[in-house]
Amino acid sequence: MQLTVTGRHFEITDPLRQHIDEKMSKLSRYIDNVTDVHVVLSVEKHRHTAEVVFQTNGATIRGVEEQHDMYLAFDTVMEKIERQIKKLKEKGSRKGRAGSKEIVQAENEDEGEDSEGEQQTPQIIRSPKMAVKPMSVDEAAMQLGVTRDEFLMFLNSETNQINVLYTRRDGHYELIEPEY
Repeated sequence: MQLTVTGRHFEITDPLRQHIDEKMSKLSRYIDNVTDVHVVLSVEKHRHTAEVVFQTNGATIRGVEEQHDMYLAFDTVMEKIERQIKKLKEKGSRKGRAGSKEIVQAENEDEGEDSEGEQQTPQIIRSPKMAVKPMSVDEAAMQLGVTRDEFLMFLNSETNQINVLYTRRDGHYELIEPEY
């Protein structure tokens, strides 16, 4: 695991660096296959912001926290990430035991032009069927955040309707709900 600590408008002191190293070593027991961890600490006026991004094989876990104290901001963001990791581990172990279906994303095929360079009429490419799993919008956002999928179709446990959550170009999520 490669750990990178960056300070913006802020100098990383030795005690703070040791604190970060201790927290990372404690958290490393919860998550496997961590390839890269990037910690960005920044100060703007009285706002101390800590951002931590974990890169693993197949997933990215990110947390941001803003507090009045840098140690508090870092500790709080690490608690958030630890909760995310535990939830993902729990979901993964439940999947394995229950034998539930996995959500599959349709792959886009680039078939816009034929061999002569003429524009073809759009074809419908059938994708594998998707298992629609009941979950809350927050759970869906967390699931979408740790995968590299562009969208997630799920059964909204609050409304009992099929919803689609997708990642917009600006990085935010947008929820599509049906209207009957």
